[in-house]
Amino acid sequence: MRMGSGFELFQLLHHRQVAEEMGKVLEREGIPFEIIQTRKYFDPSFAFNKVDPDINLRLRPEDFSRGREVLEAYYSELVGNTDADYYLFKFTDAELFDIVSKPEEWGIFDHALARKILDDRGY
Repeated sequence: MRMGSGFELFQLLHHRQVAEEMGKVLEREGIPFEIIQTRKYFDPSFAFNKVDPDINLRLRPEDFSRGREVLEAYYSELVGNTDADYYLFKFTDAELFDIVSKPEEWGIFDHALARKILDDRGY
């Protein structure tokens, strides 16, 4: 992780491990980034409740496009190994098209997998 100024939110995530995996991919391509956890403590009352994403993956705005391309290429290679019970396989075509049309609202992996499922379905 590289720290510095000029970084902006690229993607919100629930799991630090996913952010660190994405960071490794970006780092291999020479794209600087930051990972910031916005919730600084653990609140036991949240243990069984849905929690908003609190991990910020931040890039410089000029690297957003290249970062998305690099991560999409990485995840596109992984989608072929996705378990058949992954939740997106149960989505309708319309729901998958919604994911593809709004990549900023979905994780990069889900976006890549939605495209693959639609391709496999003949779209």
